[in-house]
Amino acid sequence: MADRTILIDTSVIIDFLRKRNKQKALLWNLRSNYDCFMSAITVFELLAGADTDRKTEDIQKIDKWITPV
Repeated sequence: MADRTILIDTSVIIDFLRKRNKQKALLWNLRSNYDCFMSAITVFELLAGADTDRKTEDIQKIDKWITPV
């Protein structure tokens, strides 16, 4: 059986956060079919771009949903 893990890039997470219908985002589909991870650099990039408390909270939720490595 093939390895079912995937490293998620920053752009995929940003796309997910911007979509109104989250279930149509690529990340939603990936999370349904793979064990997803994101790099510490991705976490840094997301937090660096969070210019409001709301965006920071959204990233913290994603951080709990997708395991950082």
